Amino acid sequence: MDIETDNWTLAQYRDPESPQIWIFRKNQAPSVKPGSASHPHVCYLTFGYVPEDASGLPSSEDATRLQNIEATDVLDLERGGLAVLVGVALKNGIKDFIFYTSDPKEFLVRAAAIRDSHIEFKLGCEVAKDKKWSHYLDFPGTAA
Repeated sequence: MDIETDNWTLAQYRDPESPQIWIFRKNQAPSVKPGSASHPHVCYLTFGYVPEDASGLPSSEDATRLQNIEATDVLDLERGGLAVLVGVALKNGIKDFIFYTSDPKEFLVRAAAIRDSHIEFKLGCEVAKDKKWSHYLDFPGTAA
């Protein structure tokens, strides 16, 4: 993730009938233009954690671990132009990293290595074709 060119927005949602807090970050200027045919697959890399309280947010210890994973391991998924991180969602015991990739098989191989390195979190990965980048366009935040 090139912080020089990436432009992230932050959105927070609070349900008035619940103590839950949802936090969304969206990359407004990903290194691959939204809708690009070169990266037609959306990938959700999901880390499960035990919420600290009714807000659904992680403990400070888990939050630090997840930030460190984002700063190091998540970057491996972008290496060589394989994928681009377009969004992050934190809500009710999960932290989702949303990518678009050119090669879903290689993405899954790299994601498995992250899973094996962080057994303290329940890690899942889903990949689907999304040529129109509709997941990105529907993600909370201003559309690019």
